[in-house]
This record gives sequence, C-alpha cells and structure tokens, in this order.
Amino acid sequence: NRTDYRPMQAATFLQLADRWAKSVLGQFKPSTQINFRCHVDRYLKPFFGAMPVKEINAETVQRFVAGLQVSPKTVRNIVATMRVVWNSAKSWNYVDRDPFGGIRLPRSRKPRQFCFTLDEVRRIFAAAEEPYKTLYWLALETGMRAGELCAIRLEDLALESAIVHINQSAWRGQLLDQHQRAVAVSLG
Repeated sequence: NRTDYRPMQAATFLQLADRWAKSVLGQFKPSTQINFRCHVDRYLKPFFGAMPVKEINAETVQRFVAGLQVSPKTVRNIVATMRVVWNSAKSWNYVDRDPFGGIRLPRSRKPRQFCFTLDEVRRIFAAAEEPYKTLYWLALETGMRAGELCAIRLEDLALESAIVHINQSAWRGQLLDQHQRAVAVSLG
C-alpha cells in the first residue's frame, strides 16, 4: 500500500536484450557496440534468453559463468556486458536487485608483456622507410595506439612546443572523435 510502489516490468531476458540493443547499444563507440553485440548474441541470449528477467539471480549468473568455455578475460568482459544490460533493466524497472554480488569469476592470467629490445628497435628503424619510420618513432616516444597514430592530422601537431594533440582515432577505416589529450614528444 506504499504510495511510491511501482510494479516491476515483466519480460524475458531475450525481450530485454532486444529492447536494450534498440535503445542503448547505439550510444556506445562502434568498437564497443561490436563487442557488446557479440557477447549478447553469442553468450547471454542462448543462456538467459527465455528466462524471465526477474528470476535471474546470483546462482543463475554463477552457473552461467561456470559454463563458459572461454578465457578468464573473456568471461570478465561478457559479465561486464551483462552488467551494462542489467543496469538498464534496473533503471527501466524490470528488476530492483543486483545478481552479481558474490559471484566468483575465474582468475585472470597475466599475459606476458612483449616488447622489443633496444637493439631490435634500432634494427626496425634502420629497415623502415617513410612514413612508417615516423609512425614507429611517434609510437615509441608517445605510447600512442595504432588507431591514434593513423588519425593524426597536420593541425594536431604543435611542433614549436613538441606536442601532439590526439583528437580522434581510426577504427576499421573510420575516424572516431574521442576525448582530447595531448602528449609531449621529445624532438632531441
């Protein structure tokens, strides 16, 4: 009899996921959209699809996690995607609880970091031709990602102050705006 009581929406996970994809998925970067869509279509819908959203609980999520036959990092990414979908379900009044509390995720194995030795870097530079030599130098000096390097424009360079402004990145042949940042470059 509370005046603030609102009944929960009723839907299966499949219905929720489809509504979420239509109204929320497009708000993310294209690369994120592809990953989220893959996780939802390949893993979440087959397991949770016909299940009423209100019946999904921590035990159900734990069974899902335990049955995944992918790397620990991929398990974490899939669960992160489900959390994003679940946050929409909460805000849309489908659920009022968090089924992720207390679930155990597989331990992540730290991948061995690969890096070139100084001698290997020197040989790469010696063998490289322009414009690749400049791109390799920028990557080494700044730590810029490949997509950021491919999207540099002349107006992004402040040569007098040795600063590169990163305003966009390239992904699958498209330029994407991103939060602006600047990196200093050693010209010496």
